[in-house]
Amino acid sequence: MSVVQHMKELEGLKQEIKNLNSALKKLKAREKILEGNISQYLESQGKPGFKYKGKAVISENKVVREVPRRKKDDKERDGAAVLSKYGVGNSKNVLNEILEAMKGPTVNKSKLRIQNL
Repeated sequence: MSVVQHMKELEGLKQEIKNLNSALKKLKAREKILEGNISQYLESQGKPGFKYKGKAVISENKVVREVPRRKKDDKERDGAAVLSKYGVGNSKNVLNEILEAMKGPTVNKSKLRIQNL
C-alpha cells in the first residue's frame, strides 16, 4: 500500500470512530434514562426487584461521590494538606514524587500529528 492509501484509510477510520462515539453517547444517555425509569417503578411498587427473561433485576443503593470535576491544583492542594496534617515535611514535593511514582516509567514512542493546511 502507498502512503496515500494509508492516509485515506486513516481518515476513514477517524471519521468512523467519530460517528460511533456520537452514537454511543446517545445510547448511554438513553440507557441512563431507562435505568432511572425502572428504578422509579421498583421504588413506587415497593419491590426490591423482578425477574426478566432469566435475569434478576435488582435495585440497589450505592454510595457514590457526586462532586464536579476538580482542577489539578485543587487536588494537589488537598493532597498536600493531608500529608502536612500527618506531619510530612515538604508535603508538595512528597506528593509530586508519589504521583510520579504512581504513573510508572516513561517510554519514548513515535506518534503522528496531522494538521490541516
